Amino acid sequence: MLKKKAPAAAKVIFTLYCLILVWVVLFKGTFSLSGINFLDGYRSVNLIPFYYGGQAVRHQIKETIMNIIVFVPFGLYLKMFSLLAKKTILYGAAISISFEIIQFVLAMGASDITDIIANTAGAALGACVYLLAQRLFGKKTNKIINIFAGIAIALLIALGILLFIANN
Repeated sequence: MLKKKAPAAAKVIFTLYCLILVWVVLFKGTFSLSGINFLDGYRSVNLIPFYYGGQAVRHQIKETIMNIIVFVPFGLYLKMFSLLAKKTILYGAAISISFEIIQFVLAMGASDITDIIANTAGAALGACVYLLAQRLFGKKTNKIINIFAGIAIALLIALGILLFIANN
């Protein structure tokens, strides 16, 4: 899946991003199994897009926006690794569907079509941002993205360590 000519730094950053993505989406950013409703019998499936069923709509809209944002780097990096935009969007949808299936099978919370739509839109947005950056920065695009992504990953890891320390 990853382009062989991609710099090692890009592959490392993308791998770290994917690990953080799994931690955020499946484990809800928690450090304990008790914090993720793991196998507690809670399963929910919503197949109606953007239907929140009496829940706080403001919270649901915020969560949908966060789902879009968290998948933008996915689209950015897949485009960096020379995938076509269509394949980038398809992979974004496939990963999102996989996450929703895992959540359902392991009873880790709610599976929602809105999440799949938002995550796929985030991957598509990431691909568009990459194409725009490529027009603006030319051959320096990958280097610029890697610098910003490296800083963001380092900050997220530092935050994760601080949260881990604070929770123990």
